[in-house]
Amino acid sequence: MTQQADRDVVLEIRGATRWYPDGDLTIRAVDGIDLTVSVGEFVAVMGPSGSGKSTLLRLAGGLDLPDDGTVVVDGVDLASCSAAALAGVRRRSAGYVFQELNLIRTLSLTENVALPLELDGMSFKASMAAARAALAELDLIDAERRRPDQVSGGERQRAAIARALVGERRLILAEEPTGSLDSTTGEDIMKRLRERVDAGAGAVMVTHDPRHAAWADTVVFLRDGKIVDRSTAGGGAA
Repeated sequence: MTQQADRDVVLEIRGATRWYPDGDLTIRAVDGIDLTVSVGEFVAVMGPSGSGKSTLLRLAGGLDLPDDGTVVVDGVDLASCSAAALAGVRRRSAGYVFQELNLIRTLSLTENVALPLELDGMSFKASMAAARAALAELDLIDAERRRPDQVSGGERQRAAIARALVGERRLILAEEPTGSLDSTTGEDIMKRLRERVDAGAGAVMVTHDPRHAAWADTVVFLRDGKIVDRSTAGGGAA
């Protein structure tokens, strides 16, 4: 169900709580989190291992649903969506950079990047052209025909980022997007994420690196599933 909401708000999380079974125990991975992200806003999420960072990102991308609270992406309440509708939100509204990358091994880098566009109805020719353009922006045009197992870890990382940025998605979600990259390439990726936000998207990035968090407008700190602090970052001033 689409809500009549401020079109500048691309992510609204209200009172989100998610429990997970752990043997005989139940772990509260996130606990009553509130987070709003608007167009032009870049939020970095930091915190120790087990603080709920990955769960928060999965909720924001519709890969998981809260036990309590609401998650609204680009005006769509995810709790009201079928599995097919959730997949549609991810194709059209939310680009996700997975820590595990999740590239399809049997497809070329270009085909991996083009896949969300094709699944959403774009023609093969147009989707491949858009994918090549996205790869070119990340200096991967020479590797466009290669499969993931034929390129370096850094090239796979950049291809995964290209897949998240391709198209007109208004929400970018990234989990450690520079994890396989050297410092110079990592800074270039942060610059490109910042540019995408400034061009009309919102972004949430999980990171452990304060240098990369400095590209965000706001840094949110999690501990034991709760937001314990928020601070203003540099917004990419470099």
